[in-house]
Amino acid sequence: MMRKLLSVGCLILLGLSSSFLVTSSAQGQLRNLFNLTTADFHGSDIRGTEFGRELVATDEGGEAFYFEDFKGKISLVFFGFTLCPDVCPTTLLQLSQLKTALTADEAEQLQVYLITVDPERDTPDRLTEYLSYFDPDFKALTGTQEQVAAMAKSFHVFYNKVPIAGEQYTMEHSAYVFVLDKEARSVLLFREGMPIEDMLSDLRKLQQFQ
Repeated sequence: MMRKLLSVGCLILLGLSSSFLVTSSAQGQLRNLFNLTTADFHGSDIRGTEFGRELVATDEGGEAFYFEDFKGKISLVFFGFTLCPDVCPTTLLQLSQLKTALTADEAEQLQVYLITVDPERDTPDRLTEYLSYFDPDFKALTGTQEQVAAMAKSFHVFYNKVPIAGEQYTMEHSAYVFVLDKEARSVLLFREGMPIEDMLSDLRKLQQFQ
Protein backbone atom coordinates (compact mmCIF):
# COMPACT_ATOMS: atom_id res chain seq x y z
CA MET A 1 0.00 0.00 0.00
CA MET A 2 2.83 2.42 0.86
CA ARG A 3 4.40 1.80 -2.55
CA LYS A 4 1.06 2.49 -4.21
CA LEU A 5 0.60 5.71 -2.25
CA LEU A 6 4.10 6.88 -3.18
CA SER A 7 3.50 6.09 -6.87
CA VAL A 8 0.20 7.93 -6.89
CA GLY A 9 1.80 10.83 -5.04
CA CYS A 10 4.39 11.10 -7.79
CA LEU A 11 1.62 11.12 -10.42
CA ILE A 12 -0.12 13.96 -8.62
CA LEU A 13 3.08 16.00 -8.27
CA LEU A 14 3.96 15.49 -11.92
CA GLY A 15 0.49 16.55 -12.95
CA LEU A 16 0.55 19.67 -10.82
CA SER A 17 3.61 20.85 -12.71
CA SER A 18 1.26 21.66 -15.57
CA SER A 19 -0.29 24.34 -13.32
CA PHE A 20 -3.75 23.07 -14.14
CA LEU A 21 -6.65 22.87 -11.76
CA VAL A 22 -9.94 21.26 -12.81
CA THR A 23 -12.49 24.04 -12.80
CA SER A 24 -15.79 23.84 -10.99
CA SER A 25 -17.77 24.93 -14.06
CA ALA A 26 -18.09 21.43 -15.51
CA GLN A 27 -19.08 20.11 -12.08
CA GLY A 28 -21.79 22.70 -11.73
CA GLN A 29 -23.28 21.99 -15.15
CA LEU A 30 -23.79 18.32 -14.34
CA ARG A 31 -25.02 19.07 -10.82
CA ASN A 32 -27.71 21.36 -12.18
CA LEU A 33 -28.71 19.08 -15.03
CA PHE A 34 -30.83 16.75 -12.91
CA ASN A 35 -32.98 17.05 -9.83
CA LEU A 36 -30.80 14.61 -7.91
CA THR A 37 -32.04 13.29 -4.58
CA THR A 38 -30.03 11.84 -1.74
CA ALA A 39 -32.80 10.74 0.62
CA ASP A 40 -31.74 7.09 0.73
CA PHE A 41 -28.07 7.37 -0.19
CA HIS A 42 -24.99 9.41 0.58
CA GLY A 43 -24.44 9.76 -3.16
CA SER A 44 -27.02 11.10 -5.61
CA ASP A 45 -29.84 8.77 -6.60
CA ILE A 46 -30.01 8.76 -10.40
CA ARG A 47 -32.27 5.76 -10.88
CA GLY A 48 -34.56 6.32 -13.83
CA THR A 49 -31.93 8.09 -15.92
CA GLU A 50 -30.26 6.33 -18.83
CA PHE A 51 -26.60 7.23 -18.85
CA GLY A 52 -24.25 5.72 -21.41
CA ARG A 53 -26.77 3.96 -23.61
CA GLU A 54 -25.02 4.98 -26.83
CA LEU A 55 -21.56 3.95 -25.67
CA VAL A 56 -19.23 2.52 -28.32
CA ALA A 57 -15.60 2.24 -27.26
CA THR A 58 -12.35 0.30 -27.41
CA ASP A 59 -10.87 -1.26 -24.29
CA GLU A 60 -7.21 -1.19 -23.29
CA GLY A 61 -6.67 -4.47 -25.12
CA GLY A 62 -7.93 -3.05 -28.41
CA GLU A 63 -11.23 -4.93 -28.28
CA ALA A 64 -14.57 -3.33 -29.09
CA PHE A 65 -16.66 -2.45 -26.04
CA TYR A 66 -20.37 -1.68 -26.04
CA PHE A 67 -22.86 -0.56 -23.42
CA GLU A 68 -24.12 -4.12 -22.98
CA ASP A 69 -20.64 -5.12 -21.82
CA PHE A 70 -21.23 -3.25 -18.57
CA LYS A 71 -23.73 -5.94 -17.58
CA GLY A 72 -22.81 -8.66 -15.13
CA LYS A 73 -21.00 -6.57 -12.53
CA ILE A 74 -21.52 -3.35 -10.62
CA SER A 75 -19.69 -0.77 -12.73
CA LEU A 76 -18.03 2.38 -11.41
CA VAL A 77 -17.43 4.68 -14.39
CA PHE A 78 -15.11 7.69 -14.21
CA PHE A 79 -14.02 10.07 -16.99
CA GLY A 80 -10.45 11.35 -16.80
CA PHE A 81 -7.01 11.20 -18.41
CA THR A 82 -3.53 9.96 -17.54
CA LEU A 83 -1.90 13.40 -17.36
CA CYS A 84 -4.56 14.70 -15.00
CA PRO A 85 -2.78 16.55 -12.18
CA ASP A 86 -5.00 15.88 -9.22
CA VAL A 87 -8.61 14.74 -9.32
CA CYS A 88 -8.01 11.64 -11.49
CA PRO A 89 -5.22 10.01 -9.46
CA THR A 90 -6.89 10.87 -6.16
CA THR A 91 -10.25 9.48 -7.33
CA LEU A 92 -8.71 6.29 -8.72
CA LEU A 93 -6.75 5.78 -5.52
CA GLN A 94 -9.96 6.22 -3.57
CA LEU A 95 -11.73 3.65 -5.76
CA SER A 96 -8.83 1.27 -5.21
CA GLN A 97 -9.20 1.73 -1.45
CA LEU A 98 -12.96 1.23 -1.76
CA LYS A 99 -12.41 -2.08 -3.50
CA THR A 100 -9.96 -3.13 -0.78
CA ALA A 101 -12.60 -2.35 1.86
CA LEU A 102 -15.02 -4.80 0.24
CA THR A 103 -15.02 -8.49 1.02
CA ALA A 104 -13.28 -10.68 -1.57
CA ASP A 105 -16.66 -11.86 -2.86
CA GLU A 106 -17.99 -8.30 -3.13
CA ALA A 107 -14.83 -7.05 -4.86
CA GLU A 108 -15.21 -9.79 -7.46
CA GLN A 109 -18.58 -8.31 -8.39
CA LEU A 110 -17.23 -4.79 -8.91
CA GLN A 111 -15.52 -3.32 -11.99
CA VAL A 112 -13.95 0.13 -12.26
CA TYR A 113 -13.69 1.84 -15.66
CA LEU A 114 -11.67 4.90 -16.63
CA ILE A 115 -12.96 6.49 -19.84
CA THR A 116 -10.30 8.82 -21.21
CA VAL A 117 -11.20 12.32 -22.33
CA ASP A 118 -7.76 12.61 -23.97
CA PRO A 119 -7.61 9.85 -26.61
CA GLU A 120 -4.95 11.78 -28.52
CA ARG A 121 -2.33 11.05 -25.84
CA ASP A 122 -3.89 8.17 -23.90
CA THR A 123 -2.89 5.13 -25.92
CA PRO A 124 -4.03 1.68 -24.73
CA ASP A 125 -0.53 0.92 -23.44
CA ARG A 126 -0.36 4.21 -21.57
CA LEU A 127 -3.77 3.63 -20.02
CA THR A 128 -2.81 0.12 -18.93
CA GLU A 129 0.39 1.34 -17.31
CA TYR A 130 -1.40 4.21 -15.60
CA LEU A 131 -4.14 2.04 -14.12
CA SER A 132 -1.57 -0.47 -12.86
CA TYR A 133 -0.56 2.12 -10.25
CA PHE A 134 -4.02 1.79 -8.71
CA ASP A 135 -5.32 -1.70 -9.48
CA PRO A 136 -4.31 -3.96 -12.39
CA ASP A 137 -7.93 -5.08 -12.70
CA PHE A 138 -9.23 -1.59 -13.43
CA LYS A 139 -10.25 -1.25 -17.07
CA ALA A 140 -9.80 1.63 -19.50
CA LEU A 141 -12.00 2.68 -22.41
CA THR A 142 -11.02 4.93 -25.28
CA GLY A 143 -11.98 5.59 -28.89
CA THR A 144 -11.78 8.15 -31.63
CA GLN A 145 -12.30 11.80 -30.77
CA GLU A 146 -15.85 11.45 -32.06
CA GLN A 147 -16.52 8.31 -30.02
CA VAL A 148 -15.16 9.87 -26.84
CA ALA A 149 -17.33 12.94 -27.41
CA ALA A 150 -20.36 10.69 -27.89
CA MET A 151 -19.55 8.71 -24.73
CA ALA A 152 -19.19 11.89 -22.71
CA LYS A 153 -22.46 13.20 -24.09
CA SER A 154 -24.26 9.97 -23.24
CA PHE A 155 -23.12 10.33 -19.62
CA HIS A 156 -23.72 14.10 -19.62
CA VAL A 157 -20.05 14.62 -18.86
CA PHE A 158 -18.46 17.93 -19.77
CA TYR A 159 -14.82 18.20 -20.83
CA ASN A 160 -12.71 20.75 -22.60
CA LYS A 161 -9.22 20.96 -24.10
CA VAL A 162 -7.26 23.80 -22.50
CA PRO A 163 -4.06 25.14 -24.16
CA ILE A 164 -1.19 25.86 -21.78
CA ALA A 165 2.40 26.44 -23.02
CA GLY A 166 3.33 26.22 -26.69
CA GLU A 167 1.50 23.29 -28.26
CA GLN A 168 0.87 21.63 -24.91
CA TYR A 169 -2.57 21.34 -23.42
CA THR A 170 -4.49 19.88 -20.53
CA MET A 171 -8.11 18.86 -20.03
CA GLU A 172 -10.81 20.10 -17.72
CA HIS A 173 -13.65 17.68 -17.07
CA SER A 174 -16.47 16.59 -14.79
CA ALA A 175 -15.23 14.48 -11.90
CA TYR A 176 -18.10 12.25 -10.88
CA VAL A 177 -18.20 8.48 -10.51
CA PHE A 178 -21.24 6.88 -12.12
CA VAL A 179 -22.55 3.66 -10.56
CA LEU A 180 -24.31 1.18 -12.84
CA ASP A 181 -25.95 -1.94 -11.44
CA LYS A 182 -25.52 -5.45 -12.82
CA GLU A 183 -28.12 -4.73 -15.50
CA ALA A 184 -26.18 -1.59 -16.50
CA ARG A 185 -28.92 0.65 -15.13
CA SER A 186 -27.84 4.03 -13.78
CA VAL A 187 -28.31 4.04 -10.02
CA LEU A 188 -25.93 6.41 -8.22
CA LEU A 189 -23.59 9.33 -8.72
CA PHE A 190 -20.61 9.68 -6.37
CA ARG A 191 -19.29 13.22 -6.08
CA GLU A 192 -15.61 14.11 -5.94
CA GLY A 193 -14.10 13.55 -2.49
CA MET A 194 -17.01 11.50 -1.15
CA PRO A 195 -15.83 9.46 1.87
CA ILE A 196 -15.07 5.80 1.19
CA GLU A 197 -17.35 4.74 4.06
CA ASP A 198 -20.27 6.49 2.37
CA MET A 199 -19.56 4.84 -0.98
CA LEU A 200 -19.29 1.47 0.72
CA SER A 201 -22.58 1.99 2.55
CA ASP A 202 -24.35 3.01 -0.67
CA LEU A 203 -23.06 0.04 -2.66
CA ARG A 204 -24.20 -2.40 0.00
CA LYS A 205 -27.55 -0.65 0.30
CA LEU A 206 -28.16 -1.35 -3.39
CA GLN A 207 -28.30 -5.04 -2.45
CA GLN A 208 -26.46 -5.94 -5.62
CA PHE A 209 -23.89 -8.11 -3.87
CA GLN A 210 -25.16 -11.68 -3.97
